[in-house]
Amino acid sequence: MTEYIHLGHCLTKHDAARRAGIPAAELALRPDLLRIRGRWLGEVYYAFQFNHRGIRPDLADVVRSLHDRFDDLVIADWLARPSDRLDGVSPIRWVETGGDLRRLNAAAALAGPVADTGEQRAAEARPAAGVSGQTTKPLHKQTTSPRSKLRAGRPRAGPTRAA
Repeated sequence: MTEYIHLGHCLTKHDAARRAGIPAAELALRPDLLRIRGRWLGEVYYAFQFNHRGIRPDLADVVRSLHDRFDDLVIADWLARPSDRLDGVSPIRWVETGGDLRRLNAAAALAGPVADTGEQRAAEARPAAGVSGQTTKPLHKQTTSPRSKLRAGRPRAGPTRAA
């Protein structure tokens, strides 16, 4: 995987802590949460991991099972990509449409982010399908833009203004 799929928006560390109902300092210690860290970004958490009750246990179990083998970006990418092991839908869509959690956990254990890459490349060529087989709108977008590809390899000269 050279390009990661980014799904939805992110929450700041404090917003994520408030949604989870735990102190902000404990978020980074949780193996069931995915986060993004960056120089300018700080620390943010994927919003899809939370619902109105707190941390989503259905996704938390899968994340926890993958965390010892993969980093956060790879896991988040796998959760957002269609998987043949889940009838061509992404693990997130699978959970949202009421898919069998045992099958999701089995797909994570058997395939996980690495083994699904070939299947996912083929799935990208066809529309994402719901559990019932109906065509649905994709939930993801590529994070690499044509503009960023043009800048690749070029040193930044300083602050730039957005067009």
